Amino acid sequence: MLASLNIRDFALIENVTLEFGPGFNVVTGETGAGKSIIVDAIALLLGARATPDTIRHGAETAYIEGIFQFDGGQAAATVLERLGIEPADGETIITREQSKTRSVARIDGRAIPLRDLQALGPTLVDIHGQSEQLSLLRQARQLELLDEFAGLTASRQDVGALVAERRRVSREMESMTADERELTREADLLKFQVDEIQSAGLESIDEQELLSEHRRLANSRRLAELVRSIESAVTPSESGGSAADRVGSALDEISEMADLDESLAPRREQLQAVAELLDEFGGAMRSYGESLEDEPQRLAEIEYRIEAIATLKHKYGDTIQQVIEFGEAAEQRLNSITHSSELLEELEKRRSELEQSLLAKCKSLSERRQEGAATLTRIMAAGLREVGMKDSRFGIELSVRPDEDGVLVPGRDEPVRIDETGMDSVSFVISPNRGQPLRPVSSIASGGETSRIMLALKAALGEADKTPTLIFDEVEQGVGSRNARVIGEKLGSLARKHQVLCVTHLPQVAAFADTHFFVEKLSTNGQTIIGVRRLAKADALGEIAQMTGSGKTASKAAEEMLRQARKWKAGQTQD
Repeated sequence: MLASLNIRDFALIENVTLEFGPGFNVVTGETGAGKSIIVDAIALLLGARATPDTIRHGAETAYIEGIFQFDGGQAAATVLERLGIEPADGETIITREQSKTRSVARIDGRAIPLRDLQALGPTLVDIHGQSEQLSLLRQARQLELLDEFAGLTASRQDVGALVAERRRVSREMESMTADERELTREADLLKFQVDEIQSAGLESIDEQELLSEHRRLANSRRLAELVRSIESAVTPSESGGSAADRVGSALDEISEMADLDESLAPRREQLQAVAELLDEFGGAMRSYGESLEDEPQRLAEIEYRIEAIATLKHKYGDTIQQVIEFGEAAEQRLNSITHSSELLEELEKRRSELEQSLLAKCKSLSERRQEGAATLTRIMAAGLREVGMKDSRFGIELSVRPDEDGVLVPGRDEPVRIDETGMDSVSFVISPNRGQPLRPVSSIASGGETSRIMLALKAALGEADKTPTLIFDEVEQGVGSRNARVIGEKLGSLARKHQVLCVTHLPQVAAFADTHFFVEKLSTNGQTIIGVRRLAKADALGEIAQMTGSGKTASKAAEEMLRQARKWKAGQTQD
């Protein structure tokens, strides 16, 4: 429920904090005092668009803060979970700050987009104003409420799951039955790509090894020259000028020295190792030189492969592995096109199975909706009599919607549209006066009749409608004093299952309040502002008397209204 509301610099309100109670809250005040501004502030808090007069004259920013308490199992909790927000201690704080250039919405201090606030708002509060399109008058909402009333939410979700799966299968079929020429062109291109990649034999290629061999073959003559130069430098020669010759001479000399001084024996061994290493090195270089051959055919083959790999990488990926993966994906797509007729048959069979299941579930859902509609119609007949519309008739019309892309239903000549809600279209209809035909509730012209119809609906659907807070802004417009008490009783009944906030000018309605707020205009610093205060019992009695008239007669009438309201509440509690 809405536990607390703080409004600053909004319209004519400078700074007001309201602590709402559970049950029935009413807001009263003289005509033009600004009672509906409170409702407008709540609407802005929950995502309504700002208007030019949103910000109080002389202020820079309007600020609204609401504290909402949760008791579990509410649709709001699902929206908050999707937004990654978990209410602390069962409550959450929503703020809306509106300047002349920008609007900032926050939930528990975290800024959120306006669209997320607008998704959350209807799960917390349902506002019924005089001129706005009431949620109960929308056909989609009527269908939703009928399903909740009849306990069909789970069945409706089953239908939604089947519809989603059928759409997925249909999209896949459409993709496979695209333009035949386009598929043929795509298959030719895929075959060329697969053949080009597979013929390169990339799986057996070590690119680094290939590049290394290419460098060796391309530089074989230079390598041979360097080998000959090294051999002449390190191996024995007739001129005796090589490294091996010099080490040999030095070895002879160190051997003679070691014979004269035994301590030089380790040095002789060291030089002997150098001589052996030079001999080994020279042999290795001779072997390497003998392996060098001028292989122009092999070089050309390697250059061709390197160029082919570069071309494939330019087309299909930055690395050989990426080229291979591209080829595998192309082969899979080629296979799907090649075997499309077989896959299409499987998909067609799957779609037929889905449609059969869907038709069975939709038929069952429609039958149960008819039963729920009959029950709700009976309840509404009594409810309309209670609000003074004894000559009215109420009905719920269920119909199907033809759709050439829909599903064929046995007994019908044309396909029927089926969506996540099933195949039914629901319309609440009413005849307010005897002899008039039934018409959609949304087309009723009289404001008073609309108010009473809505209250009867709300009372009948009180169990189904899970919105925790219901707000009525002078909903009794057009209702005379004769039916005013019934309006109060209906609102009081709703307050047993919901928190109700009602802006009213009828004392008979105000008498049923659990919490009473009074709105008045004040003058401060040369400006007119709106003040709101919560009334104690004695003050509430005085306000109801003031609303009734003046003098002792009004006071007695107010006392009687309160006495009758208390008596009614006591009876409701006992029930």
